[in-house]
Amino acid sequence: MALAQPPRALDPALAGAPEDSGPLWLVYTPPLTYRRAEGEDGTELIPGVAARVPQATGDGRTYKLRIRRGVHFSNGRLVRARDVKQSILRARALGPVGRRLFAGVSGLFADDARATVRIDLRRPDPSFPYALAAMQAGVVPAATPMRDRSAHPPPGVGSYRIVSPRPGRGFVLRRNRDFSLPGVPGGRLDEITVKAGGTALEETEAVIADRLDVMTTPPPADRLPELRSELRDQYSEHPGLETLYLALRIRGDGAGKLREALALAFDKPEAARRLGGLVRPSCNLLPPALPGYDESDPCPWGNPEDHPDLVRARRLVESADALGRQVTVPAPRGYARVARLYVETLRALGLTTARAPRRRADVNLLTARAPVPDPARFLAPLAAQVPLVVDAKPLLTADELTSATDRDDRDRLAKLLDAELVDGGVIVPYATPLRTVFTSGRIDAANCSRFHPVYGIDLSQLCLR
Repeated sequence: MALAQPPRALDPALAGAPEDSGPLWLVYTPPLTYRRAEGEDGTELIPGVAARVPQATGDGRTYKLRIRRGVHFSNGRLVRARDVKQSILRARALGPVGRRLFAGVSGLFADDARATVRIDLRRPDPSFPYALAAMQAGVVPAATPMRDRSAHPPPGVGSYRIVSPRPGRGFVLRRNRDFSLPGVPGGRLDEITVKAGGTALEETEAVIADRLDVMTTPPPADRLPELRSELRDQYSEHPGLETLYLALRIRGDGAGKLREALALAFDKPEAARRLGGLVRPSCNLLPPALPGYDESDPCPWGNPEDHPDLVRARRLVESADALGRQVTVPAPRGYARVARLYVETLRALGLTTARAPRRRADVNLLTARAPVPDPARFLAPLAAQVPLVVDAKPLLTADELTSATDRDDRDRLAKLLDAELVDGGVIVPYATPLRTVFTSGRIDAANCSRFHPVYGIDLSQLCLR
């Protein structure tokens, strides 16, 4: 397997984004984990090292984990409650992601005799169980030093263990034949070499020639037609857990109509083309794999597959008495071609444009994402961007969503908040980025391939023809 950037941190406490540390998911199982499934089903929390998914008790600030009996690390040592406690402490102390995930923890108490861990929070947080499923909480022995152990990765609980570690360059995953954990499958391949890839073109040609078995680097745009048609049995695209959107900070006279014009004017299919064809035009903020996703139909700002209605947008600019008005748009890194497209469109509507720093711009091109696949953590920060004087409904719904504990209520509120944010014309989604997987002809992709929404290609399920 080739990664454009193999993880420099092979210690779970220092793991980065899930898509960059997917192979480590096979090595370090957290107290909770995700169901091994595709799409929304893959965001469901299931027990990992813990025996069950905990419910908050008392005033909603306490979670108690019971550790599974008979679970062993890859070195054969039994997992105890103190290991789980220390792993959470290491995650909070060593890495920026762990600090954010466990910032609300006020107390940790382990009882080895009863195989329990009690976690006290400073305030109720129904989303907290997702933190217990994060890679950073992958359980390691309590004796693991409080420093980066990437050069000598600690033992974990998983279907594979790391051998031959070379942080930033690669490593080898070797199968643990004795691994057994309900809900977490064992590996099929005895050994998987994860290494730094070359250019996207070099990796693509290596996979076609069967010199490389798996690549997750996006292929060159000019090779996509060939992969999507002639090699579609080996190549696939999957929606990520991100959304590209416009943030419209228009105030003053006629602001409502001008925001509506700016939202209608964005050319989503052309933006997708300029982004290399690896995004899917959308008018939802929630990505398809997150609970609560419900495709908007009709989309309030035009069919995302069609070019914009510029005649209608021009009339709105005129009725807002905004002809000649200056609209500032930055050119953020990675989105310069899309920003240029949008600037050209705004000028065609009779507006003038200028560059401005992101913090002072009228329009920003941004990416929404969350550290865990929880719709509350994804949408609440977006709702906070809506000024109270513009629309109070999203803020109220966001408060309900972040405090809801019932899954059905959370899904319903997430769907409602997604619609309210999009309808308001302040947060305007335009695309969902796509993640790619290309496997060699040696891999039986039809029968042994699964793409997990959080961690990507599940290497434990791959098999050879």
